[in-house]
Amino acid sequence: VGEKIYKFLNKNIHLKKEIKILDIGCGTGGIVACFSEKGFDTLGIDLSSEDIKFGLNKNLKLLHKSIDDLKKNQKFDLIISMRSLEHIPDPNSFLLKVKKHMTEDGFIYINVPSLNSLFYTDKVNVINLKRQFHFAHVYFYSIDTLSNLMFKNNFKRVVINQKIESIWSKNLKNTNYEVKNFFIK
Repeated sequence: VGEKIYKFLNKNIHLKKEIKILDIGCGTGGIVACFSEKGFDTLGIDLSSEDIKFGLNKNLKLLHKSIDDLKKNQKFDLIISMRSLEHIPDPNSFLLKVKKHMTEDGFIYINVPSLNSLFYTDKVNVINLKRQFHFAHVYFYSIDTLSNLMFKNNFKRVVINQKIESIWSKNLKNTNYEVKNFFIK
């Protein structure tokens, strides 16, 4: 998963090695490991102490914390939210907190299950309802609903696709990044 995210990010924005990355809802740290191996300063946070213990045994920088527990002045150039936002009861409040931990020219990568994919899988004519409607999902997103949420919270869209892999900017006057694409795919 980490490699796919890295390729998606690198295709759309140029990541410089000196940036700081935060993975919110990092689980056992797979994404953190991928970016750390590539030389990025990467931290993961998660609410599951068991997942964090597993990742710590692999010498990853992981903390058993929520975004509320981070130091107020702790800033990141890139925040990753891979399949986490749909579990958050108050996404507006969450995004406000995320924004406070982003550098002025920071980005957030968001991937959520897509309502657009409810009725398709890799197998043609197979309904995909079981995979998407999950008891732990508080919200369900489409391109439009995620875009509305992000625009409401003053994020600028860099890119979003049908799978709802997306990159959003706090401020598109970025100095640490070269934005390669600026459109919906």
